[in-house]
Formats: sequence, C-alpha cells, structure tokens
Amino acid sequence: MTPGSQQASADVAERTRVLVVDDESNITDLVATVLRYEGFEVQTAATGRDALKAVTAFRPALVVLDIMLPDLDGFEVQRQLADNGGKIPVVFLTAKDGTEDKIR
Repeated sequence: MTPGSQQASADVAERTRVLVVDDESNITDLVATVLRYEGFEVQTAATGRDALKAVTAFRPALVVLDIMLPDLDGFEVQRQLADNGGKIPVVFLTAKDGTEDKIR
C-alpha cells in the first residue's frame, strides 16, 4: 500500500461503522480489535435480537454476522434486515462448513 492509499483507507475507515455479531466473546473481541486498529468505529452484539436493535441505534455501514446465534440465527437476522428495507451489506462469519450452509 502506498502512503496515499493508506491515508485514503484511513479516511474511509474513520467514517465507517461496523457491527460485529457473535455469541462467542473471544471471536467478537478479536474481530472488533482488528477493525478498530484499522480505524473503524465498531459496536458488538451477542444475539440476533441485540443485533437488530443495534442496527437501528448504531446505523452501521457493514454487519459482520455469525450464523449460529442463541436466539435468531444469522440468516434470520439478515432476512429481517432486508425485510425492513435495509441495504446494509452482511459478511457471514461462521464455523459451519456444510454444503447446504455454503449454498444458503
């Protein structure tokens, strides 16, 4: 990365909010720490319902979302976001490796 592109990346990161959702705090902490180090504003949630509330309050530009959550799974959270007119990009984070999950 050149110094100019590093500065451009930093400028974008300063304006970008990311919501990290995972019920395993060690994963959430790791992802949030890396994103904060890169200059992103980060909020975390541990459940699907908390994630939906956080989207309304925090207004993230991106959601990093675990599929296996204790209440609503990540697919349901994403569906509810889309049904409510949300166009927030979602990056799924999961340990699942089944073909059905990959296709879904």
